[in-house]
Amino acid sequence: MYSAHYPSLYIAEKWQTPVIFLTDQSLAHRTQTFVIPDFSKLPVVNRIQPTAEELKEYKRFAMTPNGVSPMAIPGTEGGC
Repeated sequence: MYSAHYPSLYIAEKWQTPVIFLTDQSLAHRTQTFVIPDFSKLPVVNRIQPTAEELKEYKRFAMTPNGVSPMAIPGTEGGC
């Protein structure tokens, strides 16, 4: 199940879009043991961050060529 959740999170972070992951009741009530995955082998998704120039007039939902606007880290001067 984890192998399906991580790609969903990856898509949500990379493209800044909601992802809905549906399961059924039989899966939700199931108990089983599983091997803990090696998290060091999973890709890390880094959000697109605004440059110093973009922070001068920062717009969270700016129109960009790829459709994904830069997201300032909370507390960044100039970011909201």
